[in-house]
Amino acid sequence: MPFIRIKYRNILDSSDYDQAQSLEATLQASELFARSVVDALSANIAIMDERGTIIAVNRAWRQFALINGGNPDYTDEDVNYLAVCDAAAIQGEESSAEMAAGIRAVIECTTDEFMLEYQLQ
Repeated sequence: MPFIRIKYRNILDSSDYDQAQSLEATLQASELFARSVVDALSANIAIMDERGTIIAVNRAWRQFALINGGNPDYTDEDVNYLAVCDAAAIQGEESSAEMAAGIRAVIECTTDEFMLEYQLQ
């Protein structure tokens, strides 16, 4: 009966592994620090990727959404906020159309920043 011999060899020596572990710990600490700073800001902040999907929000954003009856299905992480705005714009929400246009302008780099203030219903 034929058989296959498999040989496993670790190409990293222990010092490489220690450096990788140290780098990973440093990156995790940096991410925690950055999230803590953003969370401490009083401004409502949602960070989106290039598709308009929310990848992070701060405490102020969550509290604002909660206080004003915001649905986490539309305002929380992993939600495509651009799609939410587009859908609301189709329903006639003028500020949503403006929000979608502003988000697209930032994504497409035609503007560096966008801010919209509007009255809640």
